[in-house]
Amino acid sequence: MTQWHEGGRPAYESYEVTPIAPDPGPAQPYSAQPYSALPYAAQPTSAQPYGYPPPSYQPLVPPPSPAPAPRRGAPVLALVGSLVVLAVVAVGIVVVIGVRRGSSPAPTAGAPSPAVSTEAAQTGPVDTCIIGNWKLTKYTSTFDLTDVVADGKPLGQVKVTGSGVKVELSAAGDSDSDYTGVSYTGNAPDGRAVTLTFSGQVHNSLKTADHQILFTFKSSTLEMTVLVNNKQVTKGNPVGKNNPQPYTCGPNTWTTTSLTDPDAAATYTRV
Repeated sequence: MTQWHEGGRPAYESYEVTPIAPDPGPAQPYSAQPYSALPYAAQPTSAQPYGYPPPSYQPLVPPPSPAPAPRRGAPVLALVGSLVVLAVVAVGIVVVIGVRRGSSPAPTAGAPSPAVSTEAAQTGPVDTCIIGNWKLTKYTSTFDLTDVVADGKPLGQVKVTGSGVKVELSAAGDSDSDYTGVSYTGNAPDGRAVTLTFSGQVHNSLKTADHQILFTFKSSTLEMTVLVNNKQVTKGNPVGKNNPQPYTCGPNTWTTTSLTDPDAAATYTRV
């Protein structure tokens, strides 16, 4: 039983009231008490403790799962990987030459040699005329983007142009290419605008022989994004493969061409 002092004050700061029979409504708090009486078990509602809001219950909703990547992006990665220079590293450098889909790299033996370098004869693994720091100033190639579908239609063969890749080539055959801010643009056969944007770096080793460059992939953080009419369609991380690239040198430039695409060419200017 609860004890009371004179004047109606409780003997303790806190207390509990256990009613014998159901009350018609929730017990009212005593004016001097910091909180209300606890509810009787049979009552449908009860007074809540002072200072504590009534609990609220919300259904647990699991966080939304990220949408799976569209399947149409996969062919792009495979495409780029198979085309090597299509968007990766030509000459062990940049996206240098676009190799048409379905064609295999032409063998170095028996291939016609371009004009002889204007520099001194090669004495190490790399022709001295391509050693140094360079910037891609002109690039043209045809990309086979038949497997890339936008608005329900494949892009097909797309001729692109661009520039901007920064390349450093050492006498030992190390090639470092920076694609920061680089983009290539062109149009699909039906007129849709196609943009390929790049970011990241590509590192390769290379050697020259018989006026051809052969590069070997080392590492890459390269990322390529495909946009159609300024809308992103897909993106991926292309990886290059070994592919011979004929080249010619000028006083402060060198140009690489393709053995399989007569319209493809990339020119680098010394910086």
